Amino acid sequence: MTYTPELGQWAFGNPWSAFDVDDLGSACIAHVLNEIDRVFWNRCQRAVSFDNEEDAEEWNAFHSGVEWHAYWWGGDESGEAQRPNLTTGKTEIRWYKHPGRGESVNREMSPEDWRDWLNEAMRRIRKADPALKDMIE
Repeated sequence: MTYTPELGQWAFGNPWSAFDVDDLGSACIAHVLNEIDRVFWNRCQRAVSFDNEEDAEEWNAFHSGVEWHAYWWGGDESGEAQRPNLTTGKTEIRWYKHPGRGESVNREMSPEDWRDWLNEAMRRIRKADPALKDMIE
């Protein structure tokens, strides 16, 4: 389904992607972010803030293959405003201000696509978890 941004996002927000994230996709995204938080805690001994770009930079330095960025509150002209909030492989997810709000994705996703995306994201995230390093390929 084509994504339609809310008024504030349309008028003042960062770019959005072409397709709407349905309830299944939103649940998958929430689960991935929860797993990022768990692994971040194992590595840094503190909770992650998905509104904090410094936490994003620290997470992205782990090279898990799942990259995230906080919503950019600065001007449109900044390169930061153009980045997707969550990337795994070729799938790019954007949200408006906070995860769970105004979510859009760069490609149409069937339930099977969301399942595959979730499995791949979880596999990549768990490889970054020092507590699991001996259990994962």
